[in-house]
Amino acid sequence: MENGNVTEKIVQIFDDIFNIENIKINNNSSQDDIKDWDSIGHVRLMMALEKEFNINIPIEDAIELLIFNDIKDYISKKI
Repeated sequence: MENGNVTEKIVQIFDDIFNIENIKINNNSSQDDIKDWDSIGHVRLMMALEKEFNINIPIEDAIELLIFNDIKDYISKKI
């Protein structure tokens, strides 16, 4: 899967989970930038990423994935 497609899918997942219509996602977007990205939101995000990309994200990895670019790089490496 091309990196652009991965990015688009991840942005769509962010929009679905956090309803970010008025927020511009960039590589540095983090929990500080997205109001609903709290601990529950993070779990929902990780589950949605696992389902979309058919991967397993171990908890020890999930707790480190707190910036959009880190998530994008992680997913790209896993698929």
